[in-house]
Amino acid sequence: MEETDAETGLTPRAARALVATQPWANFAGIAAISVALLAVVRGIGRLYRLPGALAAGMHGHATAVYIGGVIAGTLWVAGFNGVLGWLALRYGGALAGVARAERPPAAAVVCAFRLQHRFWRVQGILWAVVMALLVLGVAAASVVLLALHR
Repeated sequence: MEETDAETGLTPRAARALVATQPWANFAGIAAISVALLAVVRGIGRLYRLPGALAAGMHGHATAVYIGGVIAGTLWVAGFNGVLGWLALRYGGALAGVARAERPPAAAVVCAFRLQHRFWRVQGILWAVVMALLVLGVAAASVVLLALHR
């Protein structure tokens, strides 16, 4: 049986397992930030096509809905992924501090666990918001469809 470090409460195997997640945390952070940047590029591209849509006859309320949808969608996807990417990279950076030490100080381990907790808490909140919006959207669409078919 492995001895537990008196300061951190981790066995050497647990500390190695924690540090082994660092490359994955960094990968997740870079991937999420890349998705955020691609969302911004996509949003700019969709707004760039707006003059063509206006020339084809889109105007008034449809234009406002289009622009609002592009901006809201871009901000949501870029914000969602940007925040999660930043949190994952912070967690990966904290793990680097744990990895550098033969016997990591308790403060470094606690910091890494706090950042990991924050990442998962924020991700859970964001996904709960997404699910709530989906349910509201389906409910609203159902009400509209029922009203149109009467």
